[in-house]
Amino acid sequence: MNSGLFIHAKLIKQLHESPGNDLQKHSNLWLQKLAAARKSWEKLSAEQQLMAAKAINTHCEYWKVKEVELEFIPHASTWLKGERYEDEIVIEPKKEKIDKKWMFSNNGIETKARELGVFGTGYDSYDSLKQKCMRKLNIAVV
Repeated sequence: MNSGLFIHAKLIKQLHESPGNDLQKHSNLWLQKLAAARKSWEKLSAEQQLMAAKAINTHCEYWKVKEVELEFIPHASTWLKGERYEDEIVIEPKKEKIDKKWMFSNNGIETKARELGVFGTGYDSYDSLKQKCMRKLNIAVV
């Protein structure tokens, strides 16, 4: 993943951790981005600054989990001006892949049914047994 992904987070953290104009230690590009972000930062109230500093880690984690391209991540000043730190971010864990090979053979369906403790009536077709297994696994039955 592009290491530039967290430049925005670094900017927000830098603004929160180093008050004043301690910009000399940064490159010109960093200075320009930091200066633009600092202007936005200074317009925020102390409460908003604290909210932004707390929220940036969650946003970075979200961008990382969702594999958001850097071009779609707002610049730090845009993020601050848009009050994006107030966004409610929900990071859902990745769903584990379910092996569905069993669904395509009668033998596989019988094996999966035994494994899940799903027992047919004796009159079940393989299709209805497969559907019972799918319901047990919370897989959408079509």
